[in-house]
Amino acid sequence: RDILVALDRLGYNLAVISVDKAGRLIDGITTDGIPILLKKTSEKNILDFSDVLDHFRCVPSETIVVGDRLEEEIRIGNELGCITVWIRNGSADNTLCINLREKPNFKIWDLIEVQSILKQQLNL
Repeated sequence: RDILVALDRLGYNLAVISVDKAGRLIDGITTDGIPILLKKTSEKNILDFSDVLDHFRCVPSETIVVGDRLEEEIRIGNELGCITVWIRNGSADNTLCINLREKPNFKIWDLIEVQSILKQQLNL
């Protein structure tokens, strides 16, 4: 939560793309007053990510896609030309990158590490 508040205060656009499954808490993300675009989908795909880029009028090379699934968020972010960050937590922390399309630009263990990547990549 702290990183989301910090990024919001710095003026970053935030979005969450989530598979719409029963029991997910995606709707609760906005309850803390952080403006986040929430996009639910039946299966993550490049069109969902493109819609978010279009919504915010973002340039892919200046966009960071953070995800814990190499075969989903990281692959899609790479295909769009975004900077990709693999957060190695949860059930996917031991996943191996099996091809270059799934290779992240950065690997982190905690979301708070995104701030240093932003400073490095976007010259903040």
